[in-house]
Amino acid sequence: MQQAEIGKKLKELRTFFGVSQKELCSGLCTQSYISKLEQGLVHPSADLTAELAERMGVDIQYLFDASADVSKVNYMYTVMRSIAQSMDRTDYKAVLMTVEAEEHHPEFQKGTFRQYLLWRKGICLYHVRENVSEAVKYLDEAAELSPATRKNPTVQDLDIMLSKAIVFSMADRQVQAENEYRRLLHAARRHPYLSDNSLLVRLYYNYSKNQFEQEKWKESLELAGRGIHLCLREDSMYMLGELYFQYGQSGRESGRFSKEETKRYYEKAVFLFQLRGNQFFADVVAEELAELLED
Repeated sequence: MQQAEIGKKLKELRTFFGVSQKELCSGLCTQSYISKLEQGLVHPSADLTAELAERMGVDIQYLFDASADVSKVNYMYTVMRSIAQSMDRTDYKAVLMTVEAEEHHPEFQKGTFRQYLLWRKGICLYHVRENVSEAVKYLDEAAELSPATRKNPTVQDLDIMLSKAIVFSMADRQVQAENEYRRLLHAARRHPYLSDNSLLVRLYYNYSKNQFEQEKWKESLELAGRGIHLCLREDSMYMLGELYFQYGQSGRESGRFSKEETKRYYEKAVFLFQLRGNQFFADVVAEELAELLED
């Protein structure tokens, strides 16, 4: 490893733990030497490197051996898995606490890892504080950290775009949301490789809801239909219940579906929610179904 990398890692650790150059160098070398090391201007001896690593509480391999990065990457992915699990439970306060505890960690200052934390922070700030501008600010910061260009966004970039559109939708800024959904759909269709279709399914569902809220029934119906087709083609139940319910609502409002046809899609949605153990949404749709039959 070049001295520039050793100095860079030392500075990251020092900043993270709040250790001054004076504290780091005490009894080992001069503060001037630490400053030059962090700038990549000097190369420390093996003995000094070991002493600096010990003072920062890390193994010398972290500074000197590239294999030390493996444990750090494993740690970061462990944190990200924990965040993802809390997101699945919609425990946004827990996610925000984790993000704020980890966002100054040296390894989370880099590229897509920092992008991930900013992305999750933006989502949680909206749900916890209902602050649209603050949420969008962090989502935009995350988007700016993309390793790709605007012409070839990564899958994570697309997910960040979707999150921004959903925030606008939830804040009832439907026109802004529609612009984001339209741009995202264009980018997703052009993407040469999506590892799975869950992003597209979420996009079709949320874009359909956006059109429904604007009373664009035909467009809402078409988007929900695309989502259903994608789920059936991939033999996936992911969000299929939500899509059937949205499809039934849109078909009914557009005048395309009779009461009987709408009933059929509502019943499919109830069945799928029950199958997945989501009784809350099964009950919500069941209430809508009861109201439909009373008309």
